[in-house]
Amino acid sequence: MDKKIITLLVILALAASNPAAGASVKGKVKDIGANYWKSGDLLSEEMLDAGRSIILLAAGYSFLIEATSDLASNITGHILRNPPVYSEGFRGMIGFFIGLIQPFYIIAIILTAFYIMFVSDSYVQRSRAKSMLAKLVVGLIITSFSLPLLWAFFGMSEAVTASILSQGMVDRAVEEYNAALWSSYKLLVFSLVLSNLQFANQFLKNLPKAAPPDGAGDTVNVEAFKNFVKTAKIKGDLRRSIPPLLLFGMLFVGMYMLISIRYVMVMIWALMFPLMVFFLSFNATRRIGRTMMEQTLLWTVLQTFYAITFTAVGAALTITPPHMYNAYAIQYSGSFEGVPQLLFHFSFFTGVACMVLYLGPIVLFNLFQKLFPP
Repeated sequence: MDKKIITLLVILALAASNPAAGASVKGKVKDIGANYWKSGDLLSEEMLDAGRSIILLAAGYSFLIEATSDLASNITGHILRNPPVYSEGFRGMIGFFIGLIQPFYIIAIILTAFYIMFVSDSYVQRSRAKSMLAKLVVGLIITSFSLPLLWAFFGMSEAVTASILSQGMVDRAVEEYNAALWSSYKLLVFSLVLSNLQFANQFLKNLPKAAPPDGAGDTVNVEAFKNFVKTAKIKGDLRRSIPPLLLFGMLFVGMYMLISIRYVMVMIWALMFPLMVFFLSFNATRRIGRTMMEQTLLWTVLQTFYAITFTAVGAALTITPPHMYNAYAIQYSGSFEGVPQLLFHFSFFTGVACMVLYLGPIVLFNLFQKLFPP
């Protein structure tokens, strides 16, 4: 969109944000708008900041409406989701890897059998070759049954996860995380308003100076208005919004991106299951296969860990005394038409719940590294 159009929209939005001032300058804004295209350069960094703020707040509000509704309705389904192993697309892709691996298995089995029968001249060599032959045969069988094995593994993980989620504590955790999202958005609103408040105030005060006196026609003192735009400065800028924006981003990553990333990673490692079995069949590539198996187990079990996290957070918040929950909190209250309103509330327990959700996968990664032998 052209910068001049953006600036004009910002002018109208700032004027509309103050009803009293908006009523008095309604005609003057129209005069300035009529002559705006003749003014040349009326943009300033402050106007651009105000425009960015409006766009950011509108986008954030639209996202929050969708995100909180989706979390309340579909969080259980998001956590339980695994790749559909018997879907046509998945079967076709994993069939490609199986068809790629099986000829190598057959060649390796034939060569190993030939070595046992005609080449080896000691009991130790034949014993090692027989052990390798057994691994190759088992690997070929497992590779051929990749789809049923993956289906059983994912089904077991889903059953355990669903059993944990059925304890009835997830709704309380989702309610808290939704409240945290809205709290971070309110912080973002406050910071952006503070960043643009002084410029908006100066704009509304100086607008009458740029407008023509009554009866002067449709001309406007464009030079006076341009001078105001170039000289009007604010002490704050959009950098004030970085901390609440980071909090908002961390909550988004913890509740959406990690679940989405988990699904994609499980899909990737499931498709590479035949390669994992193939690498585990040979001593030279066993370390690669072990790493692939570790990653497959890790990303699959992550859904169970999410279920435990949501259930534990919900249970902890349920048994927390209300007076303690409200005492250890940052909150701001006001009134609207004589009715008390809680404008902002962020409990210490909410912050802990968010940290657990965000740092949980890191803890799980470290735990798996210690469980697997070196």
